[in-house]
Amino acid sequence: MTQQALADQLGVSQQTLAHYEVGRVGVGAAMLPVLSELLDLSFDELLVGEVLARTPGKRGPAMDL
Repeated sequence: MTQQALADQLGVSQQTLAHYEVGRVGVGAAMLPVLSELLDLSFDELLVGEVLARTPGKRGPAMDL
């Protein structure tokens, strides 16, 4: 995905997105859920910067009731 395409989906300019990428400007908390969904990352992956190992088709352990 290009910077421009992501910026368009987030409703910001390409320059603003470039500033986010290099850390000149922080991403607002309200934008994190949208960014997480667009990039197909969990909040942990988005905030920590490490992609977690995923098993295709599995969502994680089932809850114990």
